[in-house]
Amino acid sequence: MNEKCIIYSAHGGGHIQEALCSAQKSQQTLNNDISFILHTEKSPKRPGESIFNKILMQEVPDCFIGKPYGFKIKGMIDACKRLNFEYFLFLDTDAVIQKAEALEIFDLLKHFDIAAAHAPVRISPLAGKLGEDPLIPKCFPEFNSGVIAFKKSSMTTFEKWLDIYTSEPVKPDQPAFRKAVYLSNLRVATLTPEYNNRTPKKNNCFIWHNREALKEK
Repeated sequence: MNEKCIIYSAHGGGHIQEALCSAQKSQQTLNNDISFILHTEKSPKRPGESIFNKILMQEVPDCFIGKPYGFKIKGMIDACKRLNFEYFLFLDTDAVIQKAEALEIFDLLKHFDIAAAHAPVRISPLAGKLGEDPLIPKCFPEFNSGVIAFKKSSMTTFEKWLDIYTSEPVKPDQPAFRKAVYLSNLRVATLTPEYNNRTPKKNNCFIWHNREALKEK
């Protein structure tokens, strides 16, 4: 089995359709045998989901009510626990691989534990006390959680991320991710913006993380 995979987490019809669209577009770009995985709520199989090599089914726990990103974090944890892969690339449902060179991200995981790009706003204005945590220097910014490459060994930090996120009154997940990564022993590689282009223009990027990417023909 390929030791690398690309994983999406989606619940609700709209996000599942986005994941299907992103996976189809990304597969056309890559044209190789890398596995695509979908983590989704427990529900009847939808047409088109066969594009994924495996579907991880899970009901949405009650503790994620009001915490919309908890299911996503749980998806990464479950992938580490349940799948026989060593390297993972998580993509939000609105992120599309534009060039095969994007998979060079996996090469980073031979020397690092996790790779992600800085969030454009550095520290979310919605971070609350997590953004003012005295344990974390302000010069350590948030990472965008929509494109993350990671090793299976990152699972413990992701479990800490989920614990911080569900225990704090903050809706966005990136402040909790920032704290979990800072307090970990993970070796972190910072991706350049072309691996997580958040703008509405393609800009010759490797991964386009914007819903305009889903509309492109």
